[in-house]
Amino acid sequence: MNTISEVPAVPAPQYPEFPYTPEQLQWLADLDSGKYQQGKFCLQQDNKFCCLGVAMDSLGIKPVRFTGNYNSDFEAAAVFEFPAENGDTATEASGSLTPEAIRRLQMNSGAGALYPQIAVPRHLKKDPIALTCFKSLVELNDEYEYTHKQIADFIRKYPTSVFTNLNTDTDEVL
Repeated sequence: MNTISEVPAVPAPQYPEFPYTPEQLQWLADLDSGKYQQGKFCLQQDNKFCCLGVAMDSLGIKPVRFTGNYNSDFEAAAVFEFPAENGDTATEASGSLTPEAIRRLQMNSGAGALYPQIAVPRHLKKDPIALTCFKSLVELNDEYEYTHKQIADFIRKYPTSVFTNLNTDTDEVL
């Protein structure tokens, strides 16, 4: 009969380095840089940027004009018009990446949706061993108040949940 000490160790699977694109690497570097003041509920407002606002700036996608505020269920947020890839101006709500940014960064969605969602331990006052599922980068930025650097570290830890680089099932952005 084998004892535990006689059972050979199973080596951890070896995966190649995630194939980040230059634009993804630039976004991660910008998140790490500390040059962007953290913002919430809006891509950018009053010189504050959420993590996706940093992505837009990293890509050089600048708002054409600010069109005012709208009231959402959460909080008033800025609405910007961004240039569309075909040269038209497309109005985008404040908290989402433009279709061009989604395509260039190979993201799952405009909110930075995580597929699959990431279950992590969360220290709650009433239940210290509870798990929570992170659904998007917006959620990490706005609700859990991760810093830009923490978000960059999270992306590096779970790149296949954030980016579609390795998804060969479809050419479409989900």
